[in-house]
Amino acid sequence: MSLFSLAVQRMRVRFIARCAIPSILVCCWGASSVSDHGEFRFPDYAGDMPNIHADDFDAQFLRLVKEKQIDVVFATHDSVALKLAQLNEPRQHYFLVNGDRQVTETLRYKSATYALFDDCHWVPHRYCDLATIDDWPAIVKPDCGQGGNGVQRVNNRLSLEQAIESVAQAIVVEYLPGEEITVDCFTDRNRRLIWAGPRTRERVRAGISMRSREVVLDDEITDIVETINARLALRGPWFVQLKRDRTGKWKLLEVACRIAGAMVFQRARGVNLPLMAIHDFMGRDVVALPEMSVGIVDRAIVSRTRSELNYQRIYVDLDDTPHYRWFCGTCRHGVFIPESGAGKSHYADYSPCAKT
Repeated sequence: MSLFSLAVQRMRVRFIARCAIPSILVCCWGASSVSDHGEFRFPDYAGDMPNIHADDFDAQFLRLVKEKQIDVVFATHDSVALKLAQLNEPRQHYFLVNGDRQVTETLRYKSATYALFDDCHWVPHRYCDLATIDDWPAIVKPDCGQGGNGVQRVNNRLSLEQAIESVAQAIVVEYLPGEEITVDCFTDRNRRLIWAGPRTRERVRAGISMRSREVVLDDEITDIVETINARLALRGPWFVQLKRDRTGKWKLLEVACRIAGAMVFQRARGVNLPLMAIHDFMGRDVVALPEMSVGIVDRAIVSRTRSELNYQRIYVDLDDTPHYRWFCGTCRHGVFIPESGAGKSHYADYSPCAKT
């Protein structure tokens, strides 16, 4: 089976690949319209895809799917998910994880999402008539947005008017002052909610949570995710972001039918959501068996270096380096040096493979 991930967010591509590659069933490909870190990390990577809004995107994407014999596609950005769901009608080219077109269209816009759950007490109040706002502060956010990007807190009518002018397709909702969490979920092909795992959003950078801790799945959170699952034709990993209001009750921020970068928290607990999606695609029933001892995950930026130096021998001092892995870029064969005892060094011969 061939797996394909198209994204503008490299952290999510890396997460999907690490979850799927351990399976002997999967060959993982990655692609992006922006040249990024993926070219250093993955041997099977297309970094020159056109933007999804480009005239030649459809033809090039479908050509790549056919050429690589792609079976399953993960979209790791909300706009990409919507585009690929529209492109795949009537589902004849590939299986798009959580690729129901109506779902992707609804969840891409907060106004449509809030309208679908308007009868639920956990939907924040939306100010359709700005003249009626008498409870400050309020929140102005883009209707088509994600991860808190473009969100502005306004404290009076003047700042509200300024925010409305600067935020594209702005909507105005009540201010939620409490803590914020993400609930990672998984729904199988029979519409059963298999997993719901709440986690904190700490040290957020560009809308991405860099540190997560476990949150207890209580009845209030369970009711929210079960209602969402009942009203949307979801299949695969998805998530919902919640925030407490002034009374301490959870309110909805957004729902997304894609992988979240910090879903790696669930992977560390033994719940491999991307691999579960692949097994579900193959018609297999899945069950989550979490490792309850894992309570926190922290992430950081890593660095990679490309060298033009030709060499045949590598000397590694294992006092400072626990392990090394390097690959021949031609044949993808690699050498792994396991950790050695203190004071030990490892000397290895390495001959780059001839190009064929």
